[in-house]
Amino acid sequence: MCDFFCNFARFLYESKQRMVKNHKIVALISAFLCVFFIHAQEIRNISAEQVGNNIEVSYLLNGKADIQISYSTDGGSTFSTMKSTSGDVGHGVLSGHKKIIWNVLEDLDDLVTNDLRFKLEIINDPILCTIDGDDIHLSEFLYAYHKNQKEEKDKGFSTYSLEDYLQLYINFKLKIKAAEDAGIASTEEFKKELDGYRKQALLKLTQDSMAMDSIIRLTYKRIQRIRSASHIAIECPESADEKTQREKLTLIEQARLRVTTEGESFYQVAREVSTDPNVQETNGKLGYIIPLRYIYPFENAIYSTPIGQVSPVFRTRYGFHIALVEEERDNVEVHASHIMLLSTNPHAKDSIYILYDKLKKGADFATIANNYSKDKGSATRGGDLGWFGRGMMIKSFEDVAFEAHKIGDITEPFETQYGWHIMKYMGMRNCLPLDSLRENLTKKILKDERYKEVEAAYLQKARAKYNIDPSMSDKKALQYIKEHLEDLNSDYRNLIREYHDGILLYDFSKQEVWDKASTDEAGLMAYYKAHKKDFKAKDFEGVRNDVVSAYQDFLEKELVKKLRQRYPLTIHYDVLYSIGK
Repeated sequence: MCDFFCNFARFLYESKQRMVKNHKIVALISAFLCVFFIHAQEIRNISAEQVGNNIEVSYLLNGKADIQISYSTDGGSTFSTMKSTSGDVGHGVLSGHKKIIWNVLEDLDDLVTNDLRFKLEIINDPILCTIDGDDIHLSEFLYAYHKNQKEEKDKGFSTYSLEDYLQLYINFKLKIKAAEDAGIASTEEFKKELDGYRKQALLKLTQDSMAMDSIIRLTYKRIQRIRSASHIAIECPESADEKTQREKLTLIEQARLRVTTEGESFYQVAREVSTDPNVQETNGKLGYIIPLRYIYPFENAIYSTPIGQVSPVFRTRYGFHIALVEEERDNVEVHASHIMLLSTNPHAKDSIYILYDKLKKGADFATIANNYSKDKGSATRGGDLGWFGRGMMIKSFEDVAFEAHKIGDITEPFETQYGWHIMKYMGMRNCLPLDSLRENLTKKILKDERYKEVEAAYLQKARAKYNIDPSMSDKKALQYIKEHLEDLNSDYRNLIREYHDGILLYDFSKQEVWDKASTDEAGLMAYYKAHKKDFKAKDFEGVRNDVVSAYQDFLEKELVKKLRQRYPLTIHYDVLYSIGK
């Protein structure tokens, strides 16, 4: 109870720091206190949050039912809805609690204030058991129990009673204790594996899922309809001084005026002023701008400019740019194979035509490619290049690939900058559906500059949720959240504990049970002789796998017996049996 009032006092202080009116906070805390004292044995935590004109209150009832109440101050109404998110309590129980909440909240019509967001933890988490001085609280056990029950139900298995699961959970925690005492958690292998899981969990829990989905969908939309463009670039690193930046910006603005107002050719101006090192050969033409292959600001400029128009001036880390968006078309992919002879061979042209004649006479394309093609990457696959879209091959090769062909057609020999080719057309398809590309897009976006938008969306919510100092920069705020997320987020805390204990359990079981069962030949034979009647075959080798499995179960039970003897164990059954009362 002392802990509760300490938290209460701290909460009032923090609320005052956020400029929330004291009488309103006291009114809300009074409501919480009413609920707490009336249901002290039932409530595990209680919280409130402003959502629009509603105050949403939630608490855990009897350790199993998440109760959510929406308290509306809009139009003078004092109570709107109440529901159980778990469905584990009956209507009568909900009705009774609804009446209590109604009574304690009816004087709070003036509670809503701007930016009111807070949470109050009720400290009522008794110790369920103690293993060698280490306390296991009821909340930890219930988290594991409910998760196990759901997983078992999803698999179609029968579930455990609280009493049975408690014994299983104690056995589990005994092994974790023994693994820690054996020093497994201090090994470099353990630390490296846990750190890998920690990074995966951090990545998932420190991103805004809606923002991530929005970015994925926008990227996919662009992939479906790709655009070709040309550009004029004026090199100017971000580290350049202000005077230099102004001069370079003026140059690109003048170039834009020439092509938009004065009617000059975009390609001629590009040749005259662009600092692109290839501009004299390309006239500034870039071909197709495939999403995720160009830096994000460049891609954004191309896909936000109307077709046939010149973009506004935009900046990248390389300098200032303008772009002419030339066309947009469906993004289709081609499946093709090829045979290539390098241009460094002076007889390449003659040789490729000899191979072409053989193909016309019925020679197998894959065999010819395997025997003669100098593209080592595809030759061993019969020349197969797989599926590829526009912008993935050099233009001279792409132009031939995307011409109209019939499946099985073989092109006449043609030359590119790399040599002479013969291509076999094997198919064409439209862009794959989003579900097929989502995983790959997600991996690429996580490494791309556009992911900053996802982080920004997450950070906006996280600053309010975790009361981050407004003066802290986004970079420092995100770093602070990642470093303290186990303290701030119970989902993350529970997940890391699961990873931690799961790795320990695996390593400890492998060391103490699995390896012993498979390598202890004397033990296996002794177990087989003692339990020979349990196995159908008389020959040991005929039932070896069954013996190993049974011996593992035996070693497991013996290990648990030893651990229960080694470590002092106290179980508070009164706490266990209070659940649901």
